[in-house]
Amino acid sequence: MAQLDYHTHWNCECGQCTCFPPGDNRVHGKTCECDDRQCEDMDGNVCGGHGLCSCGRCVCEDGWFGQLCQHPRKCNMTEDESKSFCESANGILCSGKGNGVCSCGNCECWEGWNGNACEIWLGTEYP
Repeated sequence: MAQLDYHTHWNCECGQCTCFPPGDNRVHGKTCECDDRQCEDMDGNVCGGHGLCSCGRCVCEDGWFGQLCQHPRKCNMTEDESKSFCESANGILCSGKGNGVCSCGNCECWEGWNGNACEIWLGTEYP
């Protein structure tokens, strides 16, 4: 029997999952867990044209930051303003795991870490 879950965008049958909508490669992964449509703004621009989408999260180019890479990096903000951009919804700064530091409203990630809050491990061997 097929398992269908429209909330998570997949249909699995005999161990094979088909992501919805069919043919839309923006929803992908073994169990369709990655929804790259989350990286699009209202106009359909991916990561504001200033980054790449990785499993539903923008990885911004140098000089850009924000959930959709919508903010140019400039250092004319106070420390409190800077920290407000680096904090997650629960107030944790740059993932709170020591994966980077907040600098001018942007989490500067240590080698191997990426993402707006240094929460994505892209290195070869997990520390």
